[in-house]
Order: sequence, then structure tokens, then C-alpha cells
Amino acid sequence: WQIYALNILYEISPITRIHSRTFSVIAQRSSVGNLQNISVLDNGKERTLIDGVFANIGNETRLMHTIFINDIPANIVLGARIYQGYSVQKQGFGSKGSDADFTYLDQDNPEQLLYKNPGKNIAGFLECVIRPTENWSIVPGIRVEYIATYANGWYKDRIIDLAGNLVQSSTYNENKSNLRSFGLFGLGTSYVF
Repeated sequence: WQIYALNILYEISPITRIHSRTFSVIAQRSSVGNLQNISVLDNGKERTLIDGVFANIGNETRLMHTIFINDIPANIVLGARIYQGYSVQKQGFGSKGSDADFTYLDQDNPEQLLYKNPGKNIAGFLECVIRPTENWSIVPGIRVEYIATYANGWYKDRIIDLAGNLVQSSTYNENKSNLRSFGLFGLGTSYVF
């Protein structure tokens, strides 16, 4: 796992500042074993190998401004968030051994499934911290989200007889997308004793 972050805080004036956070993750995960039927002992045949690669990058930037209502400070926050993610999922046959061997029998054809999953998120938000008294704060807020997720790939459905022979193999291709937008409204309050 490689995790990166860059934080920038810029003070425009004593009552106005910008905070920007950029973040990224690059990661890989692999597992190997008898993953088809975990209730049986290892039969010495090819093991299932599942491999995932993940990469994402995003940024959230906020403009924070302080105003005064009857000499009591209130904070307004206006911001935006963008995110782009990508993952690849592969599943196929691995070695017959009992060691941590994370190589496929056929490196070019993972035999069971291969999916690419890009996704993105764009959001804008506005919130205000209102303090009717020094100890009490009320926080109304609104957020608008756009989320797009995709699944592009294929998987194989195999029928094996009781002797372990392949009877039928079918490959199914999929290209799916899920695009959605929605608004979120919230109201919070706190009191410090």
C-alpha cells in the first residue's frame, strides 16, 4: 500500500482561509487457496488466485470565512470534492503448491474473471456554524453529489462433474454503469458545558 497526502492551508486574511487536501492510494492485494469450497481439505489441485489492483486520487478544497452576528463569530464553509478511482479484479487458477505463490497458471488469461472498475465522485457543499451563545452551536449544511461507477469485464461459469471433469464453460461479458446525483441536507447542534 502506498498512501500519499498533501495538505495546503493558506490564510487570505485573519477571517478567510483556504484548506486544500490532495490524497492518493496505490495498492495491490492477492489471495491464494482453495477458495471455491472452504469446508473441504486441500485436494492438491490448482488453487484459486484472486488479485486486485487499486489506484485513486482525490482533492477536497474548502474556503472558510468568518462573519459576525451580534459580535458572535459564525463560520461559513464552501467546498468541493473530486475523486477518481480505478481497480482491476482478476481471478484464475494458481499453483498446486502450499506456499504463497501468487502467479497464475496462464498469466495472459486468468481463466475465471477479469473486471475493470473505474469510478468518479464530484461533490459541492456549503455549511455554516452559527453560535447563538458561546457554548451552543448550530450547523446547517447542504451537499450535492454526483457518483459514477462502472464495471467492465467478463466472468466464466463452469460446470464440473463429480469426477472433476469440465462439462461446460460459458463466458459472460458485462459492461455496467451506475450514474447518480442527489442532494443531502443536514442540521447539527452541539452544546459545550
